[in-house]
Amino acid sequence: MYHTTHAHHPFLIIPPRYMRADGTLAYFFSTADLEARATAAGFATEECKYACVVVRNRKKGQDMKRVFVNAVFVKPEDEEGSDDDIGAV
Repeated sequence: MYHTTHAHHPFLIIPPRYMRADGTLAYFFSTADLEARATAAGFATEECKYACVVVRNRKKGQDMKRVFVNAVFVKPEDEEGSDDDIGAV
């Protein structure tokens, strides 16, 4: 996956890391990478997919293709009880 700007100005550092023209860095996640990171942090994946959007600049007559990762992660319930039980007498 890539951003429209990087298709025209690919300042590739190490995939999927890119440097923008202004010197800031961008990191592009794949759905698999994002799911793996969430799982490692203790979350369960409910949904993880790409959302494709076309932004039109009517003045310049340009279409810019954007791809976003849309995801929903949930923290599983603790089998021994939730944190709400802390301090209960």
